[in-house]
Amino acid sequence: IQIKHFLYYLNKKRDSYSFPQNIFTLIYPYNKRCTNENGFNNGIMNSDKKIMYTYFGNNFLSEFIERKIVKVEKIIMKVLDWIKEKTDYIINNRFITIMQKSIISVSPVLLISSVILLLAELPIVQWKEFLGSEFLDKLYILSDSGFKLLSIYLIAASSFWTFESKKEKSDTIQCISCIIISILVLLMISGNFSLSDYGQVIISFDNLGLNAMFAALIMGIINTELYMYLYNLCDFDFGLKESPTIILDSFLSLLPSLFILITWWGVRYVFNIDMINLVYSAFQPLIIFADNFFCVLLIPFVNRFLWTVGIHGGSFIEAIFSPIFTSMDLSNLESFKLDGTIQFIASGNFFSQYVWVGLFPVCLILIFNYKNKQYKTLGFVSLIPSLFNIDEPVIFGIPVVLNPIMMIPFIFSSVICSILSYIMIILGIIPCPIYYVPWTVPAPIKAFIGCGNDWRAAVWVCI
Repeated sequence: IQIKHFLYYLNKKRDSYSFPQNIFTLIYPYNKRCTNENGFNNGIMNSDKKIMYTYFGNNFLSEFIERKIVKVEKIIMKVLDWIKEKTDYIINNRFITIMQKSIISVSPVLLISSVILLLAELPIVQWKEFLGSEFLDKLYILSDSGFKLLSIYLIAASSFWTFESKKEKSDTIQCISCIIISILVLLMISGNFSLSDYGQVIISFDNLGLNAMFAALIMGIINTELYMYLYNLCDFDFGLKESPTIILDSFLSLLPSLFILITWWGVRYVFNIDMINLVYSAFQPLIIFADNFFCVLLIPFVNRFLWTVGIHGGSFIEAIFSPIFTSMDLSNLESFKLDGTIQFIASGNFFSQYVWVGLFPVCLILIFNYKNKQYKTLGFVSLIPSLFNIDEPVIFGIPVVLNPIMMIPFIFSSVICSILSYIMIILGIIPCPIYYVPWTVPAPIKAFIGCGNDWRAAVWVCI
């Protein structure tokens, strides 16, 4: 009966009714009533505490139920605090942050290489005839310089961000030395050097691309941590104490650099341990696991659920899955370039272009369907940011956070989009995203470009 009366009250007041500010606004008791013309009690909004107290007729909650509801409130807050604590630990973990920043640092390289490959692979016969096979080969060289040397860029970025995360006195010489040593180690253990019959050194790029991506991220961290530890441990000044600082620093880096090089040389050529393939093989099960129907459900659910409790869901998912998604995206690119097929469906591009499509339609609904001036204003203010997939004004303005009315559609709309997109790709109705496109590009355009200028992707996103 209470629920029935409450629904009647909401229906009666829907034009002037404001969304509750948090999950407790619908259940928290209050010992004051105000009877309307229908014999029901109105909801009373305390503007300071932003809590709605709702009673109907002469039925009051007993003190026993009131105490129970307060206990439930405390339990829910403890659970939310625990979730926030654990997610903050993952998001702010130093090594996860280093990997995340390293991948973000090389994203311009991935974007440029993707655009070049997109231009070279346009499915237009006249375009390819216009460019000619010779010029197309040159475009492929430009694209391959990004993809096939990706591990070099990643190990340099990983070394830099590891050095920065130490929060020690900035030393440009030592930072550059860490980066150079890390790149040299990667080239040495990749096994890409060989001698021709004429004594010339031949360098192959086969083990410097996707296969070495995870190893590059990890080795950049290990090399820099070890370098800084040995550098701070070394007190030997080579008799150059009175020399300029730049010269002294150069000599002080000799011992740490020599130790790191000899260590990795021994691992690769004495003990015959191929670190690149070993690390890649260790991550392979995670990549295979990420490309299944369970993750298609889990990832959007976790992302949206964390948003509803005030935690940045995108940062949490990116912190965990960023290296895996990048590997899947690059595998799809290489496979598509070779034979026009893809290896993974639920890749990072899949979620970026088919699932995280922004809340632009919600802004239109707020503008045209609500008589409440507050929500009309919110819709107008959020319209342009949401067009470029910046949804925070809507999420915190309605609010969606801890709002039982908005939490369910906010979470399950993304889950449904993910499921339907996955099924549609399997059935061949829509294409699978291949190319990397920045997340701030409007959703239909992003899907159109990411799927190789396929109009079906843009139409599906609009639907």
